Amino acid sequence: MDRTGELPDPERPLSQAGLWVWVNVPAGTTTADFTVVTAADQVAEPAESVRLALTDDEGEPLPGRPVRTGTVTDTP
Repeated sequence: MDRTGELPDPERPLSQAGLWVWVNVPAGTTTADFTVVTAADQVAEPAESVRLALTDDEGEPLPGRPVRTGTVTDTP
């Protein structure tokens, strides 16, 4: 609720969470850590992919800009 404005129940894939992140990246920075906080539940789920891309105001990826992917997994 604190990060997306939506209740964590019912459980749903990250792709249905409607989450957008605004980040300022300082000029000259070559690395950064990015943490995806999820709510723990009792449902065993397969790994999910997360895509990070620079977008325009309509959420469309900017041409020629890097896109990064990561994996979110259940933790023990």
